[in-house]
Amino acid sequence: MAARPFAPAMNCQALTNLIERNGAVVLSTSRTTYDRYVVDRRFCERTEITKPAWIVSSDNDQCFIGYTCKERVRDDLY
Repeated sequence: MAARPFAPAMNCQALTNLIERNGAVVLSTSRTTYDRYVVDRRFCERTEITKPAWIVSSDNDQCFIGYTCKERVRDDLY
């Protein structure tokens, strides 16, 4: 099994490129946390919406890398 990329060790542009190239990537954001990041809603389930995602990279404390998929709730707009 391949290890998840460790976001804090990568620069922001490399993370952004990785997600754009693959469409969806699971990244470790610390030693104990991880999440799945997507380039757009096409990589989410039909019942999910996208939420903007910023993570810590080696060169940027607030690197915008794309989106996470979250279940839609009643108050969410498309």
